[in-house]
Amino acid sequence: MAVDKIRKAEDYSGAPIHPLLMDVSSLQSVQKAAKTYMQRHSDKLDMLFLNAGVYTAASEFDSNSPLALSKDGIEMVFATNVLGHHLLYKLLQPILFKSNMARVVLTSSFMSYTSFDYGVATDLQTLNTGDSSLKHSVKVYGQSKLAQIMLVKSMNKQLQQENISNVYINAANPGIVRTPMQYRHSLKKTNPPLVNTITKWIQDKQNMWTATEGALAPLYLGVASNDIQQMKINGRYYSPMAVEVSPPTIALNEELQDKVWKFCNDLIKDYDVSQGRSD
Repeated sequence: MAVDKIRKAEDYSGAPIHPLLMDVSSLQSVQKAAKTYMQRHSDKLDMLFLNAGVYTAASEFDSNSPLALSKDGIEMVFATNVLGHHLLYKLLQPILFKSNMARVVLTSSFMSYTSFDYGVATDLQTLNTGDSSLKHSVKVYGQSKLAQIMLVKSMNKQLQQENISNVYINAANPGIVRTPMQYRHSLKKTNPPLVNTITKWIQDKQNMWTATEGALAPLYLGVASNDIQQMKINGRYYSPMAVEVSPPTIALNEELQDKVWKFCNDLIKDYDVSQGRSD
């Protein structure tokens, strides 16, 4: 278990750890976890890392298989990488606002450049349409990572409109990190041989970051409070090693940003108490 590994680490500070499990692809699970967290820690929340993610939900790459859907009937990669995080952020806003300086970091990817021509789907039919082929799966994953950057832009815009200046929200690309995710697309299935051959070649050429190195860009946006305040780092996109880069051009389309924001809000409305509804 992750908690045990942290406690056994040589540089563990001894700070208290309170694990909280949730299925990020399930809106009900996210709502329940957020409620539990708020009951335990109602004073404030200083840092929120929205880092969970899947590369694909397909058991195997197959052009004859439809896209996997979540329990809520939403394309699984988008449900996990985007929507669950969006709901969690919305539900935890009250205690983020109580912090002197709250930092929210979404883990995006350079794969945000590989999305569909339209960028990000803004209706459920478009989002759920497609197959589980490798070609389509790459675009589905890229779409989810592009959506995260666009939501960062929208979140920042919303905060500005509400004159909230103590919350800093940014996106980070950890880079190509040397983890099992690079070789497997599910718990049991390996990637196609050609994909793994290319991946191994990149790794052997020392062009892959270690997990520790990959964590540096997101961590910078969470812990470098002086830089964040002085440089007004908000609504930005950072890559290794903690360097600001330009996101895909389409991510700067404000009309599409607004549509993605509204689409995500509509999908979570039955679980988002801030919209006046709750289970």
